[in-house]
Amino acid sequence: MSMDNHKIIEVYTDGACRGNPGLGAWAFSYKSFIMDSNIQRSGAVKNTTNNCMELTAIKIALIYIKLWDTYELEKIKIYSDSKYSIEVITKWSKRWMSKEFESRPNGELIKQINDLIKFLESVGIQVEFIHVRGHSGIEGNELVDRLCNEAIDKFIRDNMN
Repeated sequence: MSMDNHKIIEVYTDGACRGNPGLGAWAFSYKSFIMDSNIQRSGAVKNTTNNCMELTAIKIALIYIKLWDTYELEKIKIYSDSKYSIEVITKWSKRWMSKEFESRPNGELIKQINDLIKFLESVGIQVEFIHVRGHSGIEGNELVDRLCNEAIDKFIRDNMN
């Protein structure tokens, strides 16, 4: 079965930290076929890690797509420059028992992502992860990297005393 382009969403995700742990940000971007627009969201968080922000970007992107863009959707392609995020979601966590999530770094976040993927797959939407090299000129990856940095800069400006 071939998939029409309007039945596939390609989403770029990124996370960043200034200091690790430190001030961090997450961002995602995708083309919404339902709303016929480009969706870009980002946010900043104090006292976090880069891995947590990478995973947060994936989680929030999946929530957003689940709420707004599942009509006739067949596949979500998530592009990330975080090998850790891709590996922990697609390989390592698949072997964990439910109770093991609690003892793992970012375990609750990873469990929430797995639950979102299970839901999407249960309604016929395939979720695929694709690793891209960071800072290599890939337009979507450069965009979400820029959104992360802008979110951190905005957080700093908004919280200056």
